[in-house]
Amino acid sequence: MIILHKEKENEYKSNGLGLLDRNIIDPKVRWKLNGEYTFKFTYPLHAPLGFNIKERQQVELVTDRFSDVFRVKKTKKEMGLLEVFCEHKSYDLLDNFIEDINIVRQPGVEAVKRIQNGLLYKTPFTITSNITKVANARMVRLSGIQALIDDTRANSFVSRWGGEIYRNYNTIKLDNRIGMDKGAVIRHRKDLLAYDAHTDYTTVATRIRPVGFDGLTLPELYIDSPLMDPEYPIVREVKFEDIKAAVGDYADDKDALPLEEAINLLREEAKKLFSDKQIDRPKMTYKIDFVNLANTEEYKDFVDLQTIDGGDTVRVEHKEDDFSIKARCVEFSLNPLTGSYTSMTLGEFTESFTASVPTKRDLDDIVTEQKEKSESYVRKLSKEISESWLNQDAYNYELGNDNPYGLPAGYYTLNDRIDGNPTEIIGLSGGRLVISNRKNEDGTFEFTTFGTGNGFVADLIVAGALRADLIKVGLLSDALGNFTIDMENGNINIGDKFIYNSKSGELTILGYADDADLQGAKTEFKQT
Repeated sequence: MIILHKEKENEYKSNGLGLLDRNIIDPKVRWKLNGEYTFKFTYPLHAPLGFNIKERQQVELVTDRFSDVFRVKKTKKEMGLLEVFCEHKSYDLLDNFIEDINIVRQPGVEAVKRIQNGLLYKTPFTITSNITKVANARMVRLSGIQALIDDTRANSFVSRWGGEIYRNYNTIKLDNRIGMDKGAVIRHRKDLLAYDAHTDYTTVATRIRPVGFDGLTLPELYIDSPLMDPEYPIVREVKFEDIKAAVGDYADDKDALPLEEAINLLREEAKKLFSDKQIDRPKMTYKIDFVNLANTEEYKDFVDLQTIDGGDTVRVEHKEDDFSIKARCVEFSLNPLTGSYTSMTLGEFTESFTASVPTKRDLDDIVTEQKEKSESYVRKLSKEISESWLNQDAYNYELGNDNPYGLPAGYYTLNDRIDGNPTEIIGLSGGRLVISNRKNEDGTFEFTTFGTGNGFVADLIVAGALRADLIKVGLLSDALGNFTIDMENGNINIGDKFIYNSKSGELTILGYADDADLQGAKTEFKQT
């Protein structure tokens, strides 16, 4: 059945506004692992319910082996027909918002709870996970979907904790792996023309050099695959930025592990690239068109695939290469009237590998996540900026008066062509230094950092210690002198007379009071 429901329906216990089955044309569900989940169909405008199908309403699909619900997002009327595009109901989370949450040293099972509780308003969804991996994420101004599965963002759930999403009605799960192995087998044939088979050796690695946070490496340096050819190992370096050892500048970091524990974890995660990700084998991709296969002799080899669900594993035998591999259903198209597939892609879900092993986090995420870690944060940020600078070209311009870009005459350096899409700019004009990394709605840069002959004004200053001569600026008498904020140890030093430690809450009085009994006295300030 294909049922039209009202916009705010959440129970799905009735036939809603009515059934669309009898008149619906070319209905198709498309699903991709951690990606697209949509439903498209065409409907005659003058058929029953033709003028009742509107944006924001819901369409429920119910078959013997497939049931789910989608929301109408776009419609188009043409020649008496209505073309309808729907997205899975979970995409309602695109319209919800996370203002600012900071998840520190939490397993995935707890992180999803923080994400759900951090949404601007309540939803009908139940969001769960079985991931026990511990990680951190600072999420600022993200939609619910971005926070969960946007693997282009370094601070999303899938980027920090990994995982694959299962969606059904109001249920959302982010688990280590979805699907199962039902024992289905297909056999690769070189002369089989009814489907496309692709083999890719470019991603193969048989020897891994794992590298943790700040260059952490294994004593033995490498982890080898059981399939490695000792005469020709294929070596790759893989970075695991979330694995940090509690040594040196990071000894007191909350997200750091004892050195031996960090090394063991680095070793185990590298081994999983072979046992779980199978990066020591070529990637095999099979694009199967069931419609074209239906009339071929080879179809019998693929009938069992109609019982496969998204994420399920299929064994593919390659007699020509004398080995078999396991491929997963990572994409499919389905006819909801029959509940049968029209096409399917079997292969490797490469996004899950790159998401769970990030190689480089962008600087904005590092700033929001690490800014409270004082000196270690500054040192790491400086390193990231240096690496980014060394690997990025600059675009320099000398602009005159009345230039077409609306900028004052001066010298400018940008991180992209000025007529492209630059996101960072530094300018020198009229005795002023200006810096920006954000834009106004009209696309012009919003300058929030200025240096002039009178001083420097900035939205953000990253520093290990800040110091001011309070005598020179006229704020304090000679008796007090310099003022220093040390961001490494949390001390606020006023003229070497009063020292307040923001971590311990102690105020120490040194050499200022006339009463000798007060020399070296300490007072503890407690929050109320």
